[in-house]
Amino acid sequence: MKKSLKKYFLNNRFKHKFKLLKEIIKPNVRIWGNSNYNYTSSDSFFWRTDNGYTTIFRYSDIAKKYLNSDSDILLIFLDDNGKYIDEKIFKVHNSVNTFIIDSKIVPDNRFGSFFAFILPKDLLSKKTTQITNRCYVGYSKDNIFYSFVHGNEIAKLIKLNRKKYKHTSSVPAIREHNKHTSYYIQKDFTTFDYNEIFFFNPLKQNIFLKINGEMVNLISNQTLKYKFGNESSVCSIESNYFWPRPIVFSYLREYFDVHHA
Repeated sequence: MKKSLKKYFLNNRFKHKFKLLKEIIKPNVRIWGNSNYNYTSSDSFFWRTDNGYTTIFRYSDIAKKYLNSDSDILLIFLDDNGKYIDEKIFKVHNSVNTFIIDSKIVPDNRFGSFFAFILPKDLLSKKTTQITNRCYVGYSKDNIFYSFVHGNEIAKLIKLNRKKYKHTSSVPAIREHNKHTSYYIQKDFTTFDYNEIFFFNPLKQNIFLKINGEMVNLISNQTLKYKFGNESSVCSIESNYFWPRPIVFSYLREYFDVHHA
């Protein structure tokens, strides 16, 4: 029994060292969740005013709920080419809040990305405070109804301290990398009239997407809208980005649906 236990612990110690060695040789592509400093991070969200769309952002007061702290929210808007448009910062008043994204904020008949950072007023002095905002975006086409989907991936972070914050729309929350990935969307696209998929490139470097055999390149912070018909039941995506998961819009006559891939 003692020999078995000794062998078990030796094996597990070896596995732990081997895992640490793998992390040194080939580190994890993500840094969020593994850092020892205060930060607030955001998913990449998509706004669109094209083709009769309006967009709303719905978020909750997570700082009050989990940290018992008042907070502001910082919204940063980029166009489809990754160019800075505007930013808004205001106090979070209610447990659930709605922000309308229209031509007063972003260009009309366009699309792009935005990010939402919760900024708590009172950071915990003895603990590392790390906040991720994964809220919901609603899309209405021709003012009929809203279909909601939550954030697609954690894409950006800003560092926090007790007196002020620093932010930049060009700092990603993931490491630079070149990791080949094959991604297949589990959906039968032949049952719809046509489909659109939205991608965002959060890296500083360019990435490529090979969508159903067609090669597309995305520059840093670029948003891509890719349209395809109902000729294939599968949508395959290859990329040098490790998480090429898009948001999907599917259309059937006057109806549409939006969801994660």
